[in-house]
Amino acid sequence: MESRKIMIFRIGERKFAIGIEKIKRIKKGKGADFKITEIEGAPPYIIGVSEVEITRGEKKLITLIDFKKLIEMKKIEIQEDEEINQTQEKNRFERKVLKAEDEEDTGKDKRKIFMIVSKDNNEFVGVLIDEPEDIRELDERNSKIYPPPKIKNVKDLFESIVILQNEKGEEEQRILLLNPDSIIEMAGL
Repeated sequence: MESRKIMIFRIGERKFAIGIEKIKRIKKGKGADFKITEIEGAPPYIIGVSEVEITRGEKKLITLIDFKKLIEMKKIEIQEDEEINQTQEKNRFERKVLKAEDEEDTGKDKRKIFMIVSKDNNEFVGVLIDEPEDIRELDERNSKIYPPPKIKNVKDLFESIVILQNEKGEEEQRILLLNPDSIIEMAGL
C-alpha cells in the first residue's frame, strides 16, 4: 500500500475522512466575510452559495452542501425503493415525518465549519462538518483499506472503508473515506 494522508472529521456521531490532497482549506463560517446566499428551489442538502477565497487572491463562487442531509436524502430514496408496493398515502405520511425530523435537527444545528474540497482542482464544493479531528498517514503498518460497501444510492459517495490500527495492530476505529468527486457530481454540480 502506498502511503497517503487523510483528514478525519466528524459529522454528528460518525467519523469520515477525505484525502488531504482534495482539501483546499477549512473555513469557519462566522463573521461578515462568509455570506451565504440561499438558492430557492434547491434540494434540502444545498445550503447555498458563497464567494470563497480558494488561493491567495483567487475567489470563486462555490456551492455549500450539508453532507449529513445528502446522506439522509439517499436513505429516503432507498426506503422509497424498498417500499414501492406500499400505498401512496403511507409513503406521503413517512416523508412528512422525515421532513419534520429534519426541520427539528436544523433548528439545533450550530455547525459553521466548511471544508472546501476540489474535483481535479477545477470544481469546488464546501462540505459542512462538525469538527476537524486529525490528520493521519495511512500505510500498511497502521491501517487496512477495504472497498466501500455496495449499497444502492450511496456506494459512489465513498472511496473506501479505512480501519485504523494502533501500534499493536489492534483496530482503533473505522472511518468512511469520502469520494469528493462523487459528492460534487451527486450534488448536481
